[in-house]
Amino acid sequence: MYAAIFDLGYSPGIAEKPPTVSPDNKSASVPEPVFSALALAKSNDSFVFIDFYAEWCAACKVLKSRTLESPQVLSALERYVVLNVDTDLYEEAAAFYNVVGMPTLLILNAAGEEVYRSVGLVEADDLALKLQRLVVK
Repeated sequence: MYAAIFDLGYSPGIAEKPPTVSPDNKSASVPEPVFSALALAKSNDSFVFIDFYAEWCAACKVLKSRTLESPQVLSALERYVVLNVDTDLYEEAAAFYNVVGMPTLLILNAAGEEVYRSVGLVEADDLALKLQRLVVK
């Protein structure tokens, strides 16, 4: 499966710059449950960490057990509004944020601007470091 993905030009990893948002999405209002999480982040002046996943996604389960449940990531996430979005239940939210592969992790600032995106698996140490660096800026 990975060979076919790579043949198409995709590679897993961390994207420092968020992808371009389509013009249609810029004018649309932020869908739930992200809207509520952003409201909470604005009141706390914090970031929103979103894990876009699906129950059937094997890579999502690996990411959860190896990375998202690691002590260093859990510790770093204490300063974030954390949101887990099942893409099958919240298709509008996934489409709004151009989620085309899972797992997809997003970090939004309190203004709702995307400051980080990761598609696929990411190591716990790398994610924890990124989470810590964002809150100290």
